Amino acid sequence: MTGRSRKVPTEAEVLKWFDTLSNWGRWGPDDELGTLNLITPAKRLEAVRLVRKGIAVSCARPIEKGVATDVPYLPLHFMMSTGETWVGEHSHEPTQMALDFMGLVFHGFTVPHLDCLCHFLWKGKMYNGRRADVVTVSSGASVCSAETVRDGIVTRGVLLDVARAKGKKWLEAGDAVFPEHLDEAGAEDKRDLLGLYMGVPLTERFDYNMALPDRILIFQKPIEAACASDDEVVEEVRITVLHEVAHHFGMGDAELERLGLD
Repeated sequence: MTGRSRKVPTEAEVLKWFDTLSNWGRWGPDDELGTLNLITPAKRLEAVRLVRKGIAVSCARPIEKGVATDVPYLPLHFMMSTGETWVGEHSHEPTQMALDFMGLVFHGFTVPHLDCLCHFLWKGKMYNGRRADVVTVSSGASVCSAETVRDGIVTRGVLLDVARAKGKKWLEAGDAVFPEHLDEAGAEDKRDLLGLYMGVPLTERFDYNMALPDRILIFQKPIEAACASDDEVVEEVRITVLHEVAHHFGMGDAELERLGLD
């Protein structure tokens, strides 16, 4: 079934999912993390071992100060102190300080933010069956707030370019994204990936415990797509295996490129 023929689910189907896909009670009556419970220390270690180049990918966006279709609430920005107070030798203080105030409505399309489990309330209830009125004007959210992730969220992230997979530069308002679109985008991003080493290199095994056995994955379809003959497939598999085994011994991409194993 393609995205074009896929029908938008009915209201009744969505309401049914509230029950069939619910995690309420899965981690006990006092849980405030939900599926973040799946990010265990072992999962974090597994994610960190996948790092190869250490490139930071920001999810930040510039703060929009003007009126726009996707900016329903304008941010407030006031300078409290600036360098303009310096008037030469006649200034009372030789030191200036720049201070500002920023007021934002985080929920929207232009401000990156984290929706915690206190955010969505339905028929007087919030996550795990708690009463919705535990979120108050005077105190804010007393449970399931952003404070539950104060230690950060560290795991593997997968960025999918759905627009590219659909042959577009961007998605228009109203463009639906269904599970099959995510599958297509994931397959698109894997086309250049021939192999993958999953494990802890020998050079980094200083505190080696709670670790799964090392694995090397070889991706058949991308290799076949990159080769014009069976002989080329055999050679590409050989180079890919050597490349991933080299990662096991702690060799980086720069060294592998020098050896012709890139």
